[in-house]
Amino acid sequence: MAGRKPLPDKLKVIRGTNQRCRMSKNSMEVEQVTKIPPAPTWMSKTGRKIYKDTASELAKAGLLQKIGLSILLSYCNMMSRHIEAELKIKETKAVIPVRDDKGNVRGIAVSPWHRISIDALNAARSIAAEYGMTPSSQSRIIAPFLGKEKNENDQFFD
Repeated sequence: MAGRKPLPDKLKVIRGTNQRCRMSKNSMEVEQVTKIPPAPTWMSKTGRKIYKDTASELAKAGLLQKIGLSILLSYCNMMSRHIEAELKIKETKAVIPVRDDKGNVRGIAVSPWHRISIDALNAARSIAAEYGMTPSSQSRIIAPFLGKEKNENDQFFD
């Protein structure tokens, strides 16, 4: 079915459009993550670093729920795979010579690491859009303001 994705009921309340006819009859309530669980041991060092940074930012913004942790792990794993593939490309070159049975160069081919990098980045980008981590998706998400609270005396300290 074409059209917009349905808005969560909480977002309708924030926007002031929470009319009874617009509310979902059976909307799902999810538990927010307050304490970020440690990254799994199967993740690479790079993936664990991405997980720690991303999970803390999403939790701070109130966008991380328990049900979404597995998707977040997928995002971190794909970003890690992309970074590691890019490092391999840097190490081994983006194009490799294709040789015949005698060892003569017959042509060149794109490194298989290039395809791995592109596939991982595309997967990570699609997950990132769901979490509001891309510029275009950030404009569609309403999260609490995380900046410094304004004080009436702030005008004197600019």
